[in-house]
Amino acid sequence: MSKSIDTDVQAVIDSDETSVRFVEAADGSLGVLEVHAPKVSTALTSMSQALQRHDVQIRRCEAKPYGNRLLCWFEVAELDGMPIPRSRWLELQVAILDAIMPGSDPVGQAAPGSVSSPEESEAWT
Repeated sequence: MSKSIDTDVQAVIDSDETSVRFVEAADGSLGVLEVHAPKVSTALTSMSQALQRHDVQIRRCEAKPYGNRLLCWFEVAELDGMPIPRSRWLELQVAILDAIMPGSDPVGQAAPGSVSSPEESEAWT
């Protein structure tokens, strides 16, 4: 991605937690879907398929392995090119967590996965 994302990479590498959050652009529109997950060979494919099943267009994807962790950034939009509305963020976060942690209850559990609310998302600058 061309813009820098303020992420504490070392904290992600040291953590066993899986997280999915939306990072807003400075103007408040949806910028990026950010995922921190265990590095498994099917993770990127599973996440991409989950977004496709939910009618999301992936404009760009960047994935970086760090030890046994994978950091992914998906620049996403609705199929018509419009920004993803906040009303769909939780649905997509849960879909991603379910894709990489099948059978889990990401909304009802405190760990190992976390779903950040839109209010917890940081600006993408």
